[in-house]
Amino acid sequence: MMLDLFDVVRVKTALPEQGLDAGAIGAVVAILRDPDLRYEIEVVDEDGRTRFLGPIAPDDLERC
Repeated sequence: MMLDLFDVVRVKTALPEQGLDAGAIGAVVAILRDPDLRYEIEVVDEDGRTRFLGPIAPDDLERC
């Protein structure tokens, strides 16, 4: 599944090394292709503060 910039995504499985729980909602803010495809996502809290910003493998994400 290919995602586009600004797609809203859900983390499918917990990624404890990233500090993300399964079901975390974020937005695609960059598409990285070198060396492998990764989507940089931003997850924010209820106050709009960034909780996570980093690359995630496509298999760990689903479009909302």
